[in-house]
Formats: sequence, structure tokens, C-alpha cells
Amino acid sequence: MAISSAKISVIILATLLCLTNMHSYASEPDHFRKYVYPLEGIEVSFPSKPLEFRSENKAGNSYSNSYQAVVINPISQYSVFIQHSPDKVFSDESIAAYLDGVIRGLISGSDDPVLHFTKSIRLLRLPAIEYQYAHTINDIPVIGRGIVVMVDGNHIRLSQIHAENEQDADKNFTKFVTSFKLTPIEGKLSTGRYEDKSRGISFSPPHGWEQRPIKYAQIPALFRSPTGHIVQI
Repeated sequence: MAISSAKISVIILATLLCLTNMHSYASEPDHFRKYVYPLEGIEVSFPSKPLEFRSENKAGNSYSNSYQAVVINPISQYSVFIQHSPDKVFSDESIAAYLDGVIRGLISGSDDPVLHFTKSIRLLRLPAIEYQYAHTINDIPVIGRGIVVMVDGNHIRLSQIHAENEQDADKNFTKFVTSFKLTPIEGKLSTGRYEDKSRGISFSPPHGWEQRPIKYAQIPALFRSPTGHIVQI
């Protein structure tokens, strides 16, 4: 049975919460280091080296990649979850409903959740929602907070989980979020060209990107990368 990357995240943090109650650990350095993921088209800073996970939904032909870093003392976790799905969401109304659904699903999957707030924001000029809620992991109270942002029709979630009494949580959350950037996706161009003489369009798509069916007449061409990013004309 496949275990989602979000579930793995909870398992990792739950294990460390239990260990923290039994042992004493040295504090992690108070700094964030930048990590770059060229195939994802992102860069972000973590307070420790992140673990990488991939979970697939074979029925829906979608998958997600996650990058998760744990700080031992004080216990906290920083994660980036990147959804890759062929089903894109673009309209403003659909995006608002989709983001709300992501948060509702996140909270419903937690133990003893109490929602503090959600609010619509823009991150990197893209539609997003910020959230914060209290819940428990192995009966230990924690705070979950983050931002879900829509990129190329899919969502990316930046997540922080920390103890209720963590004094530097706000400062570290700001460091984490402000470090997040979208970057050009590395790759070479295809040797073949896309041609649409009736519209006067001719270009070489990125190598390895698959041409996808189009739903709207105003979009003559759409190409998708193996990691889910798109180029559309």
C-alpha cells in the first residue's frame, strides 16, 4: 500500500517528538541554506538537509514530490509539497474552490484540529491561500501553518509544523517563505519544431516535453514536462 508524502511527514515528526521527550539533543544551527531543484523549477531554503519523497496516484495519473527538513531542538519541520497532475486548474473561481479544498482536506486528515485562520493572498504574484491551525501528533499539541500557491495549474504547499511554545516560529516561517523562488527549468530544446502556419506560429518546444490535447481554441499549443510544468501558446 502506498503511503502519501504528507503521511510520511507526520510519521517522521511523530517519531522525533517521542524521542525529544526522552532524550536531550544539541540545537540545530540558526540559519537556512538554499537548495535548488532544477527539474521542479524552484529554490527554497531549509534549516537542515531535506529528505525527498515521491508518492503516486496511479488511478489519476498524478503524483507529488515533497522535500522535508526536520529541526530537532526545538522540534519543528519545514516541507515543500509539489503536486503534479494532468488536471490543471486555471479559472479564478476554480482556483478559489480548489485551494479551499486543499486546506479542508489537510485539516480533516489531522488529529484534534482547530482552525485558527485562512486568508487569500498572493505569493510571487500568484493566487495562494495562507492557513494556520492547531492539532496533535501522538497526543502532543503542535501548530501547522503554511501557504498553498497555484503554479501552472497545480499547487505547491509550503508547510511549517512546530511546538505551541516555539518563540522563533514566526521569524523562521518568514525566512522559509521569503526564500521560495520559481526558477527557469533547465533543459535543451527539441530538434523538432511546432508549426501552425495559419496563425504564423513556429517554435521548438523543450526537449522531452510532451504535446498535450488542448481544450480551448485560443490556446493552439500546450506542452507538458515530465515534472508537470507546462508551456502554452
